[in-house]
Amino acid sequence: MVTSLMVATRSFVKRDDELARRFIKAYVTATHFYLTHRNESLGIIKKYFSGTNPQSLESMYEVFASQLKPLPVFNLESIQAMIDTAGVADQRAANLKPKEIIDSHFLEELQASGYVDQLYTEKMSL
Repeated sequence: MVTSLMVATRSFVKRDDELARRFIKAYVTATHFYLTHRNESLGIIKKYFSGTNPQSLESMYEVFASQLKPLPVFNLESIQAMIDTAGVADQRAANLKPKEIIDSHFLEELQASGYVDQLYTEKMSL
């Protein structure tokens, strides 16, 4: 299952790599908030799904939380499945390999900076 797929063109990233870097950091920070501030996150879900019964909201939160990771991880099999599907409609996609279209350097930078570890360590020390 692909739950953290983020897509940008190479030309966009080349043109504004700092924006892409900040986006990834914001995504990781938002994931941390969602996973560590359950009640606040449920309140946000309720805002956009008003009228939904509380049990459904709880289920929605739990299902999504169970799929999130502190740092998004590429699932090469899922990406290959999407490539295979795209290849049916456009032959140019049929020969792509996941590693040819993935750029994980922003995630690697963020991990190496210690930011992710710091986020989750702070919560653990409370």
